[in-house]
Parts: sequence; structure tokens; C-alpha cells
Amino acid sequence: MKRFIPFLLLFLLCSSANASFKKLRVLIYKEPGYSGGWQTHEVSSQEPPPPMHCPEGSLYNMSAGRCEMYKFLTVFALSTFDDGRAFCRNLGGILAEIDNSTENTQAKDVASRLGYSVWIGGTDQGSEGTWRWVESGRVFYIKGQSSQPGYSNWASSSYPRTNTSYNCAYMYTTGYWYDNSCTSTNYRPLCELYVSDALCPEGFTYTTVKGQRGVVGLCYMSKEAPPDSPPPGTVCPEGTTWIRDIGRCGYLKYELVTTSRTWSSARTDCQSRGYDLAVIHSQAEDSVLLALSMYGASEESWVGGTDAETEGTWKWVTGEVFWIGRSSGQCQPGMYCAWYPNRPDEWGPG
Repeated sequence: MKRFIPFLLLFLLCSSANASFKKLRVLIYKEPGYSGGWQTHEVSSQEPPPPMHCPEGSLYNMSAGRCEMYKFLTVFALSTFDDGRAFCRNLGGILAEIDNSTENTQAKDVASRLGYSVWIGGTDQGSEGTWRWVESGRVFYIKGQSSQPGYSNWASSSYPRTNTSYNCAYMYTTGYWYDNSCTSTNYRPLCELYVSDALCPEGFTYTTVKGQRGVVGLCYMSKEAPPDSPPPGTVCPEGTTWIRDIGRCGYLKYELVTTSRTWSSARTDCQSRGYDLAVIHSQAEDSVLLALSMYGASEESWVGGTDAETEGTWKWVTGEVFWIGRSSGQCQPGMYCAWYPNRPDEWGPG
């Protein structure tokens, strides 16, 4: 995932023709100087109420009429422990590290809303019985020790089990922790995102929101909308632009518009704004778009690939050839490809 970009980059990820119409946009953006990952922000196209700035570190969700800070995110897709860790890192987060009962309750609420058990970041790989958080390396539990170095919420004294095959921790929907094989695909990854403290900042309240692809746990504060243009005297840093929906300057990367369109009309719309359909060059970018699509009206969205010019030669709108052939074709050197099974199909030009 790109952490910094030297110029304003915006792709419009337009929804597919079978998506239902909604006056909704989803932004992925990053504030200048912010050390975390890209942030996702849902806004409606309705007229905003009188302007109001959100507190630093939060963003304005116009459709909900509030400022938000994301804490946890999980998806319905199953994964191994390592694949879940990679997914979270691609989003700019980590597999959840839970340090106290308040944070455990917040995580439990997300898992419960999802309705499935989730991976958390605990593991004793490399030192049986000594449990640490996989990203920070902090030890939080040592099997058989009366005084523990950190917080844990194991289901009973039988857990974690003394079994060299069970080296990774997951959370059940009740909030209790269990251990299992790290290669199990029975769980979903629980990512910890941008609010590092267990408690929401003063004036914010914790809640969960269920979307198309998963559940987000976030802190929110009711606020009025930020201004359409920068306040007098405000000059955005080079390479950034004023983002009305958050009331701050920032790097804007993707925008999802959930109005039904054909591929051609979607591209025309993008170009009328001075941009183009999304081009995907890596698993990291693909993972970001997966998280974005959780908030859309459909799981299907147009991106900037086409073989309309030469049947079977797939190009991005930038002119780069990324795939040649049909479902048995080849991804081109240096390019990223992630077709659905048996795609691209044999339906002819398009």
C-alpha cells in the first residue's frame, strides 16, 4: 500500500450496472503527516447542514451526520492466521491486540455483530506457552505462571492448550479467547485500525456498523457538516486538496459512486471530473478496495480494465497490458491479476 503520494491521485470506482441506485459516495483518503493507513469514509450526496469541523483524527460521515474514528474492522471472508495478518496490514492496521476488558468488549461487539469467531493477534509460535502479540511482540500471557504480564480473556483454565499444533488465538462471539492451528480457515480476521486507545476520545461513543462485506467498530460524535471550501487563509500543503467531507486538506485516493452505469458511461463520468477508472497494481490496493466495497450498494464495481480494443488483450485505462488470453491466459510480467475463477469469460468483446 502506498503510504505517501507526491501528487493528488483520485480514481473513481464506479458501481456496476446491476447495482441499485443510492446517493452515496465512499472515499479513501489520508491526511498529510498521518502515520496510519488510508481511511475509509462514507458520505451521502445530500445537502449538508451548516458547517462544522470534526475533531482532529476523525472524519465526517454525512449520511450518519457524525464524526467517526475507526477502531476495528472484520470481513465475512475466511482466512488463515497469516493471511488475516496480511489483510490487516494491507489496510494499514494490525491483527487486533487487546490490552484490557474495555477493548475486549469492543472487539466482542464486532465479532457478535458479524456472527462469527475472529482471529486476534495472539500467538505462541516459536516459544510454546509464551503468548505474544504478533505485530508488537509484547508478551501478554505465560502458561502456568500465576502473575501474568498482560491482559487475556481465555475461555477457561484449560486454555490456551498445551499443544504444539495450537499456536494462534481467536475470539468467539462471546468475547472469550481460544487457541487453534494457525492454518485453520474457520475464522475471519479482526483488524485493529486507527484508534489505538481502548477508550473512545472524550465526547465520542463506541458503536458497530454492519456493511455489505463485514462489520466496523468505531467511535462517533454527532456533528454538523464541514465547510465546502477551506476557511479564509487556509493553504493546503503541496500535493493535497481540500476534502469537503472531512473538512481538512488531504490526499484523496479512491472514490466510489454507487450510481448504476455501463462501463463506458462510468469512465466518461470519471473523466468529466478529471480522473479515470481505478487501476489496481497490487494485492495491497486490491485489499483496500475490498474494504471500501463493504460500504457500497453492491459487491460488484467497475474498474479500469478492458479488452475492447483487441479481444483477449486486457489493458488498464493507462494503456498497460496486464492479461492476455481468456481464463487460461497469463498475467503479464510485473502486473497484478486477480480474476474470479473461470474469468475472463468467452462472451466476446467488452
